[in-house]
Amino acid sequence: AASEETEEDCAVAEVQRCRSPRRQGAEAEEIPQALVSGPGFLEVSVPPTYKFGDEVFMSSPSGEVALRLPAKAQAGQDFRYPLRPAPEFQMEVPYGKRPGDVVSLSRPNGEQIAVEVPEGMQPGERFPVYPPALIVQVPNGCGPGDVVRFASRDLRCWFKATVPASLQLGRYFAVRMPSR
Repeated sequence: AASEETEEDCAVAEVQRCRSPRRQGAEAEEIPQALVSGPGFLEVSVPPTYKFGDEVFMSSPSGEVALRLPAKAQAGQDFRYPLRPAPEFQMEVPYGKRPGDVVSLSRPNGEQIAVEVPEGMQPGERFPVYPPALIVQVPNGCGPGDVVRFASRDLRCWFKATVPASLQLGRYFAVRMPSR
């Protein structure tokens, strides 16, 4: 079944494997390096003087980052924002399955996946299933159409992706990771 993307879902870009910067020579210097993390939440303290449309600055491992917050962010409060890819599809909890149970199924390409039934779900209810993904923080000075590179600790290799036109908080997008 098709999934519905929400305003809080990151655009999902495809990745290509690339060589380690140590092996690429001069070409590696031309491709900016991005930071990546797993899907999760970004938490920021919104300044008391904040007005919708203002940039909010926060510290990150790569230095100070400017964010564009959505309208629901309130001045003087902490704001928690999900950074996640758009769901790959919606799944209905099969009869006889309970939270924590694992359901095996095949993707259209034949790949076998295992999906855990989330807490609070009952048979017949639907929940989103997310693709294997990382969240990419766009480096300063880069924008839509630029290529960035990043390392995957799990797969122990380097990848590159093109920054999509749609970015969450003006800085983040998701990349669909290949199977092992």
